[in-house]
Amino acid sequence: MPNQPYAPTDLLGRWIGPGIKQNDDDHVDSKIDYSVAGGNLSVTFSGGHPFQVQAPLQPLNPQFTTSSSRRISANYVIGRPTWTSSTRFGRNRNYAERIEKYWFMRDPNKAETLPASRMIPAISYPGMTGLNRENKTWGLIPAYSFEQQLALFRGAHSLKFGGIISLPGGGEPDTTAAQVTYQTLQDVMLNEPATIAFQANKPPFKWRMKNFGLFAQDDWRVSRKLVLNLGVRYDRYGHFVARPWDGEPLPESHPEKAQERWGGFVAKPLNWPPGTPASLVNLDGLIDPQNFVWGPLRDPKNPFNSDNLSIAPRLGFAYTMNSQGDFVMRGGFGVNFTGFDPSTYEEYVQTSPKLPRDRTYTRAEAAARGLKFPVYIEDLSNLAQSESGDRPQAGSRWNPNMRPPYAMNYTLGFQRALTSTTVLETAFVGTRGVKFNLVRTYNQIDRITGIRPNPNDIQGNYTDNSQQTNYNSWQTSLKQRMTHGLLFNLHYTWGKAMSYTGGDISPGFIGDTRGSIEDFQNVRIERSPSTGDITHSVIVDWVYEAPTPFPNFTATRHVLGGWQISGIWKTQSGLPLIVTQTGGRPDILDIKSAVNTTCCSFGNVQYLNPAAFQLVDVGRASNRTIRRGFAGAAPLRAPGITNVDISLGKTFPLSERKRLELKADMLNAFNHTQYTSIDTNLSGIQFGRAIGTASARVIQLELRLAF
Repeated sequence: MPNQPYAPTDLLGRWIGPGIKQNDDDHVDSKIDYSVAGGNLSVTFSGGHPFQVQAPLQPLNPQFTTSSSRRISANYVIGRPTWTSSTRFGRNRNYAERIEKYWFMRDPNKAETLPASRMIPAISYPGMTGLNRENKTWGLIPAYSFEQQLALFRGAHSLKFGGIISLPGGGEPDTTAAQVTYQTLQDVMLNEPATIAFQANKPPFKWRMKNFGLFAQDDWRVSRKLVLNLGVRYDRYGHFVARPWDGEPLPESHPEKAQERWGGFVAKPLNWPPGTPASLVNLDGLIDPQNFVWGPLRDPKNPFNSDNLSIAPRLGFAYTMNSQGDFVMRGGFGVNFTGFDPSTYEEYVQTSPKLPRDRTYTRAEAAARGLKFPVYIEDLSNLAQSESGDRPQAGSRWNPNMRPPYAMNYTLGFQRALTSTTVLETAFVGTRGVKFNLVRTYNQIDRITGIRPNPNDIQGNYTDNSQQTNYNSWQTSLKQRMTHGLLFNLHYTWGKAMSYTGGDISPGFIGDTRGSIEDFQNVRIERSPSTGDITHSVIVDWVYEAPTPFPNFTATRHVLGGWQISGIWKTQSGLPLIVTQTGGRPDILDIKSAVNTTCCSFGNVQYLNPAAFQLVDVGRASNRTIRRGFAGAAPLRAPGITNVDISLGKTFPLSERKRLELKADMLNAFNHTQYTSIDTNLSGIQFGRAIGTASARVIQLELRLAF
């Protein structure tokens, strides 16, 4: 029940209280170094079973995550006067399962014919906190990598050659209850949904991508004052292909830890029949973007084309500008490719070309089919398949000629020694992102009529490589080596990052990518600060070796001497804020008074001023705003952050080869409240309030024996 004040006519109330959060882990790390044939062989293993339960927004609907991690790597390094060689092999498997308690709610009147096919649907209403309702597993198969590097020294040249074979892999079965959305109280009373959305259940499957790359580099000392760095890299990135799960047992993740906390609910394995079909369904390109006409169905073994030619050059230089050698100019330009993000694809694997991974029914479509609450995944899946006929129904679609995204990095800076122990560095640093993923909704319903441009097709996400990003910054550092017991560094950065959907290459549900494209054809208007854009950042770190009192006395020298005090002070401006409402974005009436400059503190957490905004009417047929709001994609900034971390440590020598290391860390040493999350949904009852903070003070003690 609400525990905050509300008016008699309010439809929604607010409850504020503590949410559960618990983390457990039984982690182990080990490392062995061994001399073999004149080189060093290092084998590292780490593993554990992390467990987390948390309920930050829904105290009665906690989320449980159980996992198992296994990571092993072997490195062999050997060196000679004129060459060195480094060889590395790695295997990594991170298996995890995440379940929300609501997922266990089932239809009491009919048994399931397929796993998790009759989950109770969630209800969505403007301003109401949404219900999480998912059971998701990832990391079904491990990833492998092999790297080889060789360095040769020939006169003024330092040559490096190498290559890598990367075989990322995984699998992501997922089951989620449907969602029924109501727009008004009358809709609720009459059980007339504004939309009904569902995700078809995704069975276990596996995928593997085959990537490899080669590089060559030369560090060339042209003269006493000039050094050039010349390099080129070739990469080949394979495409994503999903294959059915073979039926072998899934990795152990200790789910009994979660079962103990589920209050009687028991997680049973989702017994999908072995070999249940699973593939990434894609169409052969968008032919007509006005009427959303698509090419034919592509072969599931080749959903999009591989990129066999990604060549990245690099050029850098360092020039000493005076005879003393204390004034240096550095600069460079380089291109860096990155592979396709598999999460862009594995989320949307389907069991059939006729059953889309996700489907949304409009008000008119739901009414025509008699869809009301409660409605179940099993029934919706059967309906979608029966209506598809001979047409393939790919829920999410991609440009089949997508190319790996790349960044063009450029810098020019100067380094000057002010004293024998102090150095000043200042530089311009920039990055331009090219062929980044751009995600937008295709075949979206008209704001007024609720009719799709192509009434014979569904709607979903379309991803291509048309996004470009830009980041420019000026970075300055003042560094002092240990002098009179004090070492410190001061860093200041002014920067600006711009993009269309956040500036990331990930899909819209993770990372910095955001779904900010309101209209498929109107992309340029969405250009705005990237998700992680920080205009100003100042960081000061230091290490101070405290003097030893009474140094002539052995006891005080051993107990009170040798203590080090270190710390990091950081302050930065706020991140961009996206203001939304049901169906789109609102109007901003007064941007100057939109932010409460006196916020935030205890009892004063209203950061945005509701009077500075106005809701745009929402069309009954479309559940979208009847027009675009005046608010841009990211017009405002969240509160800035200031934090201090302090560490105290000392080493006690026990013998020639043994020592005891004592360390105490205080994170957020002054226990300063840092407001990190603002409710930006104008349709919600908490709009504009600070609803999240960074961690309070954390004290860590560490005692380490080295021998």
